[in-house]
Amino acid sequence: MRHNSHRMQGLSPRWDDRLASIMGRFQPMLPFKLVYSDGYYLPIGAHVFPAQKYRYIHQRLLETGVAEPSDFLEPSPASDEDVLLVHTPEYVHKLKTGTLSPREELQMEVPYSLGLVRAFVLAAGGSILAGQRALTDKVACNIGGGFHHAFPDLAK
Repeated sequence: MRHNSHRMQGLSPRWDDRLASIMGRFQPMLPFKLVYSDGYYLPIGAHVFPAQKYRYIHQRLLETGVAEPSDFLEPSPASDEDVLLVHTPEYVHKLKTGTLSPREELQMEVPYSLGLVRAFVLAAGGSILAGQRALTDKVACNIGGGFHHAFPDLAK
């Protein structure tokens, strides 16, 4: 097997060479924006939910040339007003102050922390930004969307 400096990690040599050949023919430029932030990282330790997966997707899109840095938008956290469209004021207060009951923490299915709340609120902001961009660009994707199922007084 010959060594190529453009070898795409994880792909077979045949697909690696084919992808590199195709990528060399055009300047990559997605017709839509991707929304991503390193802040999507979930500080949950060892868990069945792979906390680094969003970072890995971002890196892979860049490494393979599918996307370039200018294809990504950095989201802002969802506003309290937006979060309160889904969750009750009491539940939001408990999340922000770390006063969830033990039962409420267990229902989350991930270890609670203020860092986790920040990541969730940032991801929600990313989904809002992707939705806004999709209205104008017809398509957009939040790489970090879909952390949890939201209910008025529960998130899991």
